[in-house]
Amino acid sequence: MVQKLELFTKKNFFWPFCVVMLAFFLSQFSGTTPLQIYAVRIFSSFHAPIGEYYATVAMGVAEVLGCVLSTCLVHYTGKRVMNFFSLLSCGACFLIVATFAYLNNINHLEKFSGVSHSQSSRSSWIPLIFLIAAAFCTHTGIKLLPWMLIGEVFSNETRATASGFAAAVSYIFGFISIKVFLSLVETITLPGTLWMYCAICVVGTIALYFALPETEGKTLFEITEHFAGNHELGNKVTRIKDMKKNGEVNQAYVHNEETRL
Repeated sequence: MVQKLELFTKKNFFWPFCVVMLAFFLSQFSGTTPLQIYAVRIFSSFHAPIGEYYATVAMGVAEVLGCVLSTCLVHYTGKRVMNFFSLLSCGACFLIVATFAYLNNINHLEKFSGVSHSQSSRSSWIPLIFLIAAAFCTHTGIKLLPWMLIGEVFSNETRATASGFAAAVSYIFGFISIKVFLSLVETITLPGTLWMYCAICVVGTIALYFALPETEGKTLFEITEHFAGNHELGNKVTRIKDMKKNGEVNQAYVHNEETRL
């Protein structure tokens, strides 16, 4: 029992766990988690020209398309590029929407009335387009990144427990981000809240630039050795096809067999 607990005090657990926690924090506090929950009220407050319900459906479609695009491109671009694009694009979208809200004196969310504002004279395509774009951009990277990482960065001995604990913390982050959203809007206004999300995206990009290695195409052995401080992964994407052509062997399996012997 003591030996198992010691595994969670080592560098090759603590360092990747912190990276995963950072990714989950950015995933939940980049702004689109509350946007998903309060989409109808937010689109209603901006008087979406197609109606808040259709806008919410369009946002859901954009999120699915973002996931599909990420799945297709991640093997070529790597996780770092996809997530930098995701966070910076999302931050830019929230910056534009926040500025629009500030200039048009949209400081608070309207109370839900069930009446569509699609025909309102205050309707504008700008917040609609960029809020949907923010949802699309986050689902090309930062919404998916931590779930990819929990299957890659932990060693065989700690993966099961670490993955479960990391996922639990993610849901706690999500609960907090949703719970405090309305209070933030009431306290620092809607533009202020969106500007805050923009700042989180920018600062998060900088943090991930230094903390997140490129794990795409790397073996488990290479990744665990990197987080143990014995090997530098670098930021180059390794294609699995190229590894097979060159006859490279996943050293994690070799290491495990040697340990058993």
